[in-house]
Amino acid sequence: MRALIRNKGMYLLDAFRAMDYDRNGLIDCSELWGGLTYLGMDVTPAQVYDIMQTIEPSRVGLISFDDFQRALQLLDDDGKEKAKEIATTVTSLPKIKPRKMKELHLIEKMHKEANRLSPEVLKTVKIKVKAISHFKQVWSTKGTNSRQNVSVWAPEFGKKFYQRNKTRICVGHYVCQDFSTPKKTDGLCILEVTDTKGGRFTGSSTLETSINQVFPHPVRFVHVWASTHTEKPVHGWRPVPPSKDFVALGMVATTEEDPPELSIVRCVPRRWCILSRDAPALKWNDAGLGGRRGSMWTVNRLNLMAFAQGHEKPRESFFDLKISAGEKIYAGDDDGGGGDDEK
Repeated sequence: MRALIRNKGMYLLDAFRAMDYDRNGLIDCSELWGGLTYLGMDVTPAQVYDIMQTIEPSRVGLISFDDFQRALQLLDDDGKEKAKEIATTVTSLPKIKPRKMKELHLIEKMHKEANRLSPEVLKTVKIKVKAISHFKQVWSTKGTNSRQNVSVWAPEFGKKFYQRNKTRICVGHYVCQDFSTPKKTDGLCILEVTDTKGGRFTGSSTLETSINQVFPHPVRFVHVWASTHTEKPVHGWRPVPPSKDFVALGMVATTEEDPPELSIVRCVPRRWCILSRDAPALKWNDAGLGGRRGSMWTVNRLNLMAFAQGHEKPRESFFDLKISAGEKIYAGDDDGGGGDDEK
């Protein structure tokens, strides 16, 4: 496939844009089949599925440019930037017509719809905002030339939290202006999900299904910013929800250039959220490290973090839950309005 793209006189970004027929930034199975045919590959739908799942291993069935570039490994670091620069000036790219076939992401959606829990079942699943006290450090500026101390943390759900009808979910990472492990009193929050019809020791037969239905994983990540001019690189990622019915409350960090596993964070129902009324609070900028300017912010009442390019306040909107710490909602609720819990 790499050689065929070269033979067409195209850079990798050229090929991706030509295959992306509907210009939504993603290539589906039909668009991939049309693109492979254009390149001269005689493949069956089954082989298209195999290629799709090789390029996009999360099995969502939609390829981003990052997936495409990483899988083909066509260019070195210098070549990537050159290709992007040249590709953006090309005005005569072919618009490759898709070849219609069953879409993996729609098949997966139909499967999920067939296994959806009823509203009656979901009304027994309680969600509560809880401050957390266990964390795992993802990154810090310790040992770097940064002018400010900062550390990034992921929630850690330890063995002490043991109730078989209850679990906790990550909706983003946190940023702190020192190197010490955050405390529960710092107010860094996660979501606790409980099947009220399940037993603490007998467990729940529907808890996992309800979590996957109400709090899906993102379909991919957008690379927001990276500090790579140091021995301790950090990369910031924004989760992309599976549909407009869901939103991401926070972002996540990694120390690798590859996107994180989709399973590390979950999205929440849009109907339970409001636009955050709190202005983003600056926690750190990369002054002293060099490279492309970037910064880290806290963006809502859960104290979740967001990355931004540059040192100015991010212009994008962020979301917050309608409920606060100590309040609860149920998975079957429509509006996400909450109330004080009895515990």
